[in-house]
Amino acid sequence: MNQLYNEQELPLVEEWLLKIKDSSIQGIVFQDLGLWTMAKSLGLTQKMMYGPETLNTNHLTLNALHEIGIDSAFLAREISKNDIIQILEISTMPVMVQVHGVQYMGQSRRPLIKNFNASIEGNLNEGPY
Repeated sequence: MNQLYNEQELPLVEEWLLKIKDSSIQGIVFQDLGLWTMAKSLGLTQKMMYGPETLNTNHLTLNALHEIGIDSAFLAREISKNDIIQILEISTMPVMVQVHGVQYMGQSRRPLIKNFNASIEGNLNEGPY
């Protein structure tokens, strides 16, 4: 369930979470904090693993997430090995690091290619942005 959801998808997300609640699934990887909020309001007891791709870059963020009840988190892959070691020494929550294998490809609902082409052609006022 590791994606960002728009408002129209929320009834389906709630349906999925209710199915997970009564299943043998032990944990959910998520990147939308709204999903975490919904899971808690529905009474899910599965482990919640926060994986926002590039946002978790320091121990303060991880400790704050742990304080509000998130069970574990992925560190951003863009940070150095030394930074990862330092974060692991200070963080109060279990931390995951992807070191090998297929990486998630992000998506956006914004017209990024159209915006990029407009910017290099000097047509920035053509929108939508």
